[in-house]
Amino acid sequence: MILNNLVPENEMEARYLRERQNDLRTMGNLYLALFGCLIGTIAASIFARIYVSFASSLASLIRVALFVSIFALACGIGYAVVLFFLAKYQRDFKIAAIAYAIAEGLSFLKSFSSDWSTLISLVVAGLQIFYIMKFCDGMMASFDTVDLVMSGTWQTFKKWYLYMLYATLVVTAAMILPFLGLFALIGAFVLAVGAIVLSIWQLILLYGSGKRMKELSTKNTF
Repeated sequence: MILNNLVPENEMEARYLRERQNDLRTMGNLYLALFGCLIGTIAASIFARIYVSFASSLASLIRVALFVSIFALACGIGYAVVLFFLAKYQRDFKIAAIAYAIAEGLSFLKSFSSDWSTLISLVVAGLQIFYIMKFCDGMMASFDTVDLVMSGTWQTFKKWYLYMLYATLVVTAAMILPFLGLFALIGAFVLAVGAIVLSIWQLILLYGSGKRMKELSTKNTF
């Protein structure tokens, strides 16, 4: 009876391979879903800024602002939900999802409370930094056993994000000292450009990660 219940080694390997391929395919789709949510949020923000310049009336501006806010909120909620789905594969994604969800919730509440806006902004900034760190850790871990190059690329992105964070602290401190005003002004401009570059890099990495995971899911060996 015991022998009859044994699964042949090749069948066990085939089952593992199918499960692994399904996991990689699902992760790839989830990464692409995250990319879509980020693109949606960015597109809504750009549309709102452009529309403000051409708005014909205050009423239409309010309607568009309400639509953009709801759309951006939906993208944010969708992003957090996808992160929670990814937590099945890497624990770091769960921590990142919690930090992201709290940050988004506080950002939404900030619009209704002017008294605590400064404190809330500081807390949100801290949570967003923590979220990025854990998200990068999750991305690195998810590629560790299948693509060391992609894992290393996420590690490099995390390092540059930290460099930007340290530079931001230095520039902020320089703004307090009057004789470093010019340095602070130049630093702020460089940081603004750097933030844009990092944002674009993150989008490219996220899209590339999704495509790479789906590509890996078609392989027969890992």
